[in-house]
Amino acid sequence: MPKTKKAQKVDTHDEERWSGRSQHSLIEEHRLKTELLRQRRLKESCESRIAALDKDVDQLAQIQAREGPLLRSRTASKLAELEVEKRLLEAHGVRVGDLEAQLAKMQEAILSGQGERAKNQGKLATLAEARLATDRRLAGVVDRLLGLLAQRDGETEKIRELAGLIDLSLAGDVLDEARFQGLHQLLPEKLLEKSAGWVRWFLGEPRETRPLVVTEETFTLPETLASAHFYKRGESVALTPEEHARMFPPKPSTSKAEAEAAFLAPAPQANEVDRWWAS
Repeated sequence: MPKTKKAQKVDTHDEERWSGRSQHSLIEEHRLKTELLRQRRLKESCESRIAALDKDVDQLAQIQAREGPLLRSRTASKLAELEVEKRLLEAHGVRVGDLEAQLAKMQEAILSGQGERAKNQGKLATLAEARLATDRRLAGVVDRLLGLLAQRDGETEKIRELAGLIDLSLAGDVLDEARFQGLHQLLPEKLLEKSAGWVRWFLGEPRETRPLVVTEETFTLPETLASAHFYKRGESVALTPEEHARMFPPKPSTSKAEAEAAFLAPAPQANEVDRWWAS
């Protein structure tokens, strides 16, 4: 079984911890690279067919020179096929050039915007922690409200007991409880605990995780300041117990091992699109 990583406290304002790319940017880059790979393959296929057709036309020309015009229609058909393939080759070549230009422009924009991105990530981290301070104050208000509601509930019970002593009818909402029951239901539970947990997640503080290997073409998790959480086939993704439970909910007809088997790969492998791009 994969080992669980233990959480360690780190300086969340260290700019080196912030992700250099957005999830949207990585998804778009993957889409462009995938399409570029497809277009290159189509271009190569056209080149192979053109080479084969050129050879056929040459052979037919030689035969026609010896045997006369009997093969003229067949030669014309091959020449027509050759013209179609050449037009397709040109179209794929244009598309390849366009995709390469888009990727180059994207890389240039990423490099030029890294400083501004890191600055804004730092501002986001500061705002997240400032909001947590506000949540602490809210938690204090909520705790006081809960205390006052508990006090009111106790006073209501005393009213009910005394009313019973004089045989007072208490049908319906005579004691004016419903309004405050609704208020109690509106107040969030574990407000500060959940707010602090959100900040730790958003700033990318290490948590206890379990590594799994992606077998799908792509896989995403909600993005944070520390990670775009965009993964490709063969890459490792670290899931918290909560994320793992959401991804692999128990099903009557599916065991936990069977659910994981649909996501696990035997070992990480380089994504095909990346191998092509790197070459």
